[in-house]
Amino acid sequence: MKSRRQVILVVGFFTFLFLVFFSPVLVRGKLLAFGVDGLQNYLPYFYSHKTLWDILIFGGFPMLADPQVMTWYPPAALLSQFPGTWNVFMVLAYVAGSCFMCGYVYQLTSSRVAGLVSGISFGLSGFMIAHLVHAIIIQTAVWFPLIMWSLESQRAQQSKAWLIIGGLGIALSLLGGQPQISLYGLILSATYAATRGWSSPRGKWQFYSSFLLMVAIGFGLAAIQLIPTAELFRQSLRNDYSFEIFVSHSLPPRQLLTLIFPLSFGVREFGAMPYFGAVNQVELTGYVGLLPLMLASLGVVISHMRNVTLFWVLIALVGLILVMGEATPLARIVYQIPIISGFRAPARHFFEFTFAVSVLAGLGTAAICEHRISARQLRRVLMFAAIAMLIVLGILSLNLNHLAGLATGKGITRIALLSWLKQTTSITIIVFLLELAALVWFQKNVRSVPRQIAFLSILIIDLASCGWFYDWRYSALSTRILTAPEIVNRYERSLSATNQRLLSPNGVYGSVGEVAPNLSRLWGIPSAGGCNPLMISRIGQTLSMTEVGTVRAVILRNTADSGFDLMAARYIFMSPHQLVTDAGGGRWFSDDDQQWLGLGCDPSGRTSFTVSLPAPVKSTALGVVSRLACSTNVTDGTEIARVRIVDTSDQVTTRNLVAGRDTSEWAYDCESVHAAVRHQRAAIFSNYPAQMYDKPCPGHFYVSRLHLEGMKEVKRLEFEWVKGAASLIVEKLSLIDETSASSVPLDAALSQPERWRLVEEGAAARVYENLRALPRAWLTNEVLTVTGDEALHTIKSGTLKDGRAFDPQQTVLLEEPVNFTTSNADRNASVTVTSLSDTRMEVRTVSNTANFLVTSDAYYPGWRALIDDQEAKLYRADYAIRGLVIPPGQHLVTFIYQPKSFYAGATISALTMLIASVIAVVARFRRRKSV
Repeated sequence: MKSRRQVILVVGFFTFLFLVFFSPVLVRGKLLAFGVDGLQNYLPYFYSHKTLWDILIFGGFPMLADPQVMTWYPPAALLSQFPGTWNVFMVLAYVAGSCFMCGYVYQLTSSRVAGLVSGISFGLSGFMIAHLVHAIIIQTAVWFPLIMWSLESQRAQQSKAWLIIGGLGIALSLLGGQPQISLYGLILSATYAATRGWSSPRGKWQFYSSFLLMVAIGFGLAAIQLIPTAELFRQSLRNDYSFEIFVSHSLPPRQLLTLIFPLSFGVREFGAMPYFGAVNQVELTGYVGLLPLMLASLGVVISHMRNVTLFWVLIALVGLILVMGEATPLARIVYQIPIISGFRAPARHFFEFTFAVSVLAGLGTAAICEHRISARQLRRVLMFAAIAMLIVLGILSLNLNHLAGLATGKGITRIALLSWLKQTTSITIIVFLLELAALVWFQKNVRSVPRQIAFLSILIIDLASCGWFYDWRYSALSTRILTAPEIVNRYERSLSATNQRLLSPNGVYGSVGEVAPNLSRLWGIPSAGGCNPLMISRIGQTLSMTEVGTVRAVILRNTADSGFDLMAARYIFMSPHQLVTDAGGGRWFSDDDQQWLGLGCDPSGRTSFTVSLPAPVKSTALGVVSRLACSTNVTDGTEIARVRIVDTSDQVTTRNLVAGRDTSEWAYDCESVHAAVRHQRAAIFSNYPAQMYDKPCPGHFYVSRLHLEGMKEVKRLEFEWVKGAASLIVEKLSLIDETSASSVPLDAALSQPERWRLVEEGAAARVYENLRALPRAWLTNEVLTVTGDEALHTIKSGTLKDGRAFDPQQTVLLEEPVNFTTSNADRNASVTVTSLSDTRMEVRTVSNTANFLVTSDAYYPGWRALIDDQEAKLYRADYAIRGLVIPPGQHLVTFIYQPKSFYAGATISALTMLIASVIAVVARFRRRKSV
């Protein structure tokens, strides 16, 4: 009964602690989710309908193979069934992690206060609070204290209950959604088991056998997720990370200062000193508190559990070295380890560091509670802590100039920086002095409840001095984002009728109105794109898309790229135009058109383009913002390009763009270029940071006005390259009416009226229709066998190997031989999608000749094709999508998703669950029989 009461008190304490800590969000009815990941990943994953294959993103995606969806994670699977449970889901994770850490340390020390100290240190650590933005990191990390607790319990004596609990802990950590933290934690657990098991009272080999069985149970239960995830990993972008990506988001050694002064490099909080440290403060946060560090030092010096103490000291040191990434030689060694090389952000090794310091803090607290440290010894340790603080302050003072240089680069003045450092260091020193006093006061009577409360309160204040100033408190998302905006409903109906998709090129950086991924999934509207680090690599390459959903290609200017067409991306959602005004009052769109002309740097060698206006515009001048490239040999006054301005009466006014007057070399003021340029510098429109031969220098855009003969109603602009082996890049165009001091900026899409149509532009988004978007399924009558690289090049360049233009509706590209004879196309052939669901699609074809059927759906293992219920060979077509040969006649083609990886994983998980249940029942029966 006493044990049960203690458990209730501990759970109640940590529940109360985190409810109070997160109350600024909870009482406002906001969500404990923020930032890009919270908005585009975790909330859509949490609330979306779960299915084997998701047809709403990436042209199809194996949803259940993605661990971030947390499909098989019991807390998510249960709570997501009820509205408004996200906050419960997140708070329970923090409560669980702290309770498990408390239980593990209590198992080691038999000290309740030590357990509470470790639980608080772990749950409120900088790593755990900063990574609230990464919900799956929290959900994964909280189970490892339970695994350690299970190992320590099994070390003492054989226990089937703890064996099952440990296996469940491993399974839940694997199902929590963050493979990187899972792997780090499992390596940590295996290392702990290997070292602690060697001196197990029940015998080392018996303990090791139990550990292996526990791991087998954990992996077996999680197999339903692990096997499909392994298959997806092989198909994803993560399969080939460079060392530079691997070490991205490493902690620079200079920022080790934040382990003592957590806010010394600024904070992300609105209204405070802007963060000026290395990129991504969330990843680089590892503050564990000053009091836990002092208690950990006591644990190292005083604890009687030498083996345990030494283990956690080594873990803390290794973790601290690993977080610095390429700053230490260890990063190169770790990069050679399979699977680990597919991760990035070495700063996430703060997980192991935080775990170790939390345990050591508990051991130090236990040493005080057990009176194994005298007042004199304590004063000596605290004196060393004070000296260490003075040394750190000295280091900070010596590096003020370096910090000022970093701050200046972010627009922060030295005076503001010094004021901020004075404020933050003062707070830290005050907290430090309070902790010194609290330690001395607590040591005098460790059984005093008021002293215990004061001691724990100081610890909470210490840790909150870092975690309180993060995005969760002021950037929490509103529940309104779960409801689709009105614009989504309009386009959802249109896309449903054609089974086509939309695309949001700004990815996770797009607004809600741009139908940013993966909100599109939550709202039930199909998107060709998405946001996922496990995105199928070939889909990403077809769309020139990054893992955060941003499209690298200049969509509205690339006439040759058919990637968007192949993925049936009918509507393109972009942010509304932003206007800029030049010194002469002319208005321009902030977007750069990047219309290339000339035979110099541009590999396409385009020599003309046309801008057709949807409605005539009255103007007296044409404004052009441009720049030259590879033009050092172009002499001053040389005619570069010719512009024919056509009005509504079809009269043509011709104007010239001249080097030195209207435009100039973009790198005119770069050191290695300036001396060689043979023309003058035109009027500068704007500058941008650039680089030439690894040396930074300013790049320039130039502005010119081409005056017309009086007022013209302009309907078309025709640009033609005139001179030499250089290139002209037209960035912006604007038709100017000088009589009324007004101007009309021109959209880049107007240069391709045959491909793009502006549907609407409002406050939320600018929407274009892709007039070349292919249907969901189509027939071709020519098959070309190519390599994968050749297929991708053809899709991007629009040119086949023989020099012909690539038309996806006429020609399909395959990477393996196929028995298909080209014949004259049946002009009356038809293809109709008759049924479409997540895991099944039916297509009816009618043709007098053999054809090759192509669908704009991602090719992926597990898909089968049937023609009139007879198995048919399914091919990877056009680099990334599905296709098959269709004989003449009328046929019903059925595509079915039946992934072997899922069924294999489900079978293993079911068998493991059965075995674990038998072990639990037998153990309970034996226990009853013994009683």
